[in-house]
Amino acid sequence: MNVEDYIRPLAQKFEQNANKADAKKMTQYLKNHFAFYGIKMPQRKAIFKDFLTQYSSPSKQELFPIVNKMWEQNQREWQYCALDLLDKFKKKFDEADIEVIEQLIIDKSWWDTVDMLASKMAGAYFLKFPHQI
Repeated sequence: MNVEDYIRPLAQKFEQNANKADAKKMTQYLKNHFAFYGIKMPQRKAIFKDFLTQYSSPSKQELFPIVNKMWEQNQREWQYCALDLLDKFKKKFDEADIEVIEQLIIDKSWWDTVDMLASKMAGAYFLKFPHQI
């Protein structure tokens, strides 16, 4: 699977639903650290759900390249979708996956993503692999 081709339809949906006024407010809320399309959570979740229904969820093997590509994008909605996608796979984490979780915590680090990464992703990981604590 080509990661760029996979996420392109989602990018188009984000661009079609962008709201400049909300984007400005959202950016200000996070102290101007991150750009936004201005898509509020309920709408973003609906867009992403429709995307996954239409284009299917990736396999576990495809997961991290997609998550990493989403994480690289400028708008914060991408990171939120990456977290939603990771959440679907947390029961399938392998022992080596802590490296990706750690990188996501460090890269573009702010409370809005670290909270979910720590509680849901790292939490699920350490429940499965307590010897890694």
